[in-house]
Amino acid sequence: MTSNRDSDNALVLSDSFAYVTAPGVSGVAPTDVSTAWNAVMKELGWLGEAGIGEARSNNSTDAFGVNGALIRKIRSNDSRTFKIECLETNALVLGLSRPGSSPSSVSSTNEQQTVTEGGSGLTSFTLTFDGQTTTSLIAAVSAAAMQSALEALSTIGSGNVTVSGSTSGPYTVTFVGDLAGTNVPVMTATPTGGSGTVTIATPVPGVSPLTTTSVKAYTGSDIRSFGLEEQFGDIVRRVYIDKGEAALTGDITDSHTGLRVFQYEIVCYPAADGTLYLDITNNPAEAV
Repeated sequence: MTSNRDSDNALVLSDSFAYVTAPGVSGVAPTDVSTAWNAVMKELGWLGEAGIGEARSNNSTDAFGVNGALIRKIRSNDSRTFKIECLETNALVLGLSRPGSSPSSVSSTNEQQTVTEGGSGLTSFTLTFDGQTTTSLIAAVSAAAMQSALEALSTIGSGNVTVSGSTSGPYTVTFVGDLAGTNVPVMTATPTGGSGTVTIATPVPGVSPLTTTSVKAYTGSDIRSFGLEEQFGDIVRRVYIDKGEAALTGDITDSHTGLRVFQYEIVCYPAADGTLYLDITNNPAEAV
């Protein structure tokens, strides 16, 4: 008897990917397993260790002969689905779980604080931000020198603040970089020489970006195009679903002991030519 056993056919999954885009975009379907996916296909991010699951279901009617023997199973329909677990909370993943909802965004605002020298006789002063104090600054210091002194603070850092304004001010300190869009602590000023004053104001408070989504009941279709990829060492399998719909299955549980997981079932609908999905692989063992 000829053996059909080949251990090379026992594949261990090394990585998997899932992509999504709007339906009806031409030229998106892959033609091989090595060319990068079309740029319109957006990756959903990390998938769970279960990888990509595939299932088939159909309804059938049993036909029996007069002697009671089963003659034929008559299958009346066919359904193909894929399952994925998304581990990232990003706009694409959330968009699949909230079809028909409309998010609105408020852009961030970088905080601005002003430094104003007052009175007469001021010769020097320091600025303190979040517990860290600059070296002594001479009165009528240049904006560039004040910026350098602030960037030297460990609580600010290089590239996280800009200072503008003419010599002797008022100076406008804008928090950027890592401090952009943040309601930061208000600086304090301390005169260290002479008899003048230094005041700090916050004409523009920092505002973080904010997204509000009006989540509504949804019973319509949410058709998308999906791309799935599995890698087994040198063996790659790609699935392209021209018309599919992802439905969130199970609960979204927020827990301090584990990752937030979004479980989706992708249902395949037939394209114009009846194709449910394209299956492309460089595995010669899958040729039938």
